[in-house]
Amino acid sequence: MKAANRRAGRRAQKSGALGEGFVEAVNDRYRAQRRAHITKRPTPYRQIGPNGARGFAAIRTAASGVDFAGIVLVERGDSSMDGQGIHVAFDLKRSMRAALPLVNPKGGPTLKRQQAAELELVEHLGGIAGVLVLVAPKVNGSPTHRWFWVPWAGWKDAVRRAAETGRKSLGVDLLSAHGIECPRGDWLDAAVIGAS
Repeated sequence: MKAANRRAGRRAQKSGALGEGFVEAVNDRYRAQRRAHITKRPTPYRQIGPNGARGFAAIRTAASGVDFAGIVLVERGDSSMDGQGIHVAFDLKRSMRAALPLVNPKGGPTLKRQQAAELELVEHLGGIAGVLVLVAPKVNGSPTHRWFWVPWAGWKDAVRRAAETGRKSLGVDLLSAHGIECPRGDWLDAAVIGAS
């Protein structure tokens, strides 16, 4: 069991590094275009001592919230909010497979309770809330990265639908039905459309 958890952890780290770095680059482009100011929120850790060749040992000091938050310029063209900034918060979830598991390797939900609560509150207060999902289904033996912006209401519907049908993951079919596919992680337009 420990070996399986370690393998799952290594896969998660690999997909995490791929996903977060890519989203940060997309966010930098939005910032340069003056369309959004989104930052990666750090996980609250405290160093507790050395850990040999692996660097240092650390523990979480608080429950972590969503991965990214900031403000976007809304240009819908059909509302009084056109040209104004609006708060956005989202979490990045990724899988190097064709579907996103709804349970993490440690047995908890993929989207943690505090992350769900934060997204619920952001949406309730009129902000844009969602989950950016990266899955990598194999096509002709090679992984193909597919990105989906899933608005918070769509995420809840997709998870409910998966539970009703006994599924333990969100496949491309559910992600497509409840979210918006976005090319190469370019989430901003999908998020604004999803919030309309």
